[in-house]
Amino acid sequence: MKYIIGLGNPTEKYKNTRHNIGQDLVFALFKTLGEDYLVLNKAKFFALDGYINESGQVMKKLFKNIKP
Repeated sequence: MKYIIGLGNPTEKYKNTRHNIGQDLVFALFKTLGEDYLVLNKAKFFALDGYINESGQVMKKLFKNIKP
């Protein structure tokens, strides 16, 4: 399984800034590659909608049962 995770900040203040490049990249990849890529390559895209500084707790919950 492949995980592609984009981080960003949720407010308008950060829209189209370097702070949201992770989310922007995930959305662009998803739009470009499409669902066929996801199915064939067993990939999952995530764009976290909380603040970057709080992403560690979300990631911990998201991957608690996944072995590297």
